[in-house]
Amino acid sequence: MKENILFSKEEIDGKVKELGALVSNDYQKEDKNLLIISLLRGSFIFTADLVRHITVPVRIEFMETSSYGFGKTSNGNVKVSDFSVDISEYDVLIIDDILDSGHTMKAVYNVLKEKTPKV
Repeated sequence: MKENILFSKEEIDGKVKELGALVSNDYQKEDKNLLIISLLRGSFIFTADLVRHITVPVRIEFMETSSYGFGKTSNGNVKVSDFSVDISEYDVLIIDDILDSGHTMKAVYNVLKEKTPKV
């Protein structure tokens, strides 16, 4: 099997550190209250790496989503787990691993919108 490495570990780590700095800068104001929602299962490692580089207080929650069933392609029916956190005082940042059709993100957005986050 031939490997084709597109980005080195160091390049990826540098970009994650840069993203952490950008998030920290955007949320350093006193009126900001950041909640990161990591969509399971694929994004939890990236979320952990990113949060290590965020220098402002942050709360992390997880939502489980599924639109693939037992197959390898989305069937369009998105299942979204819920949680009981009051997000009305939080600016919400959603982290997902792959965006293909957008169906999952739209479903997550609609669930969170009903909970009336700050942003």
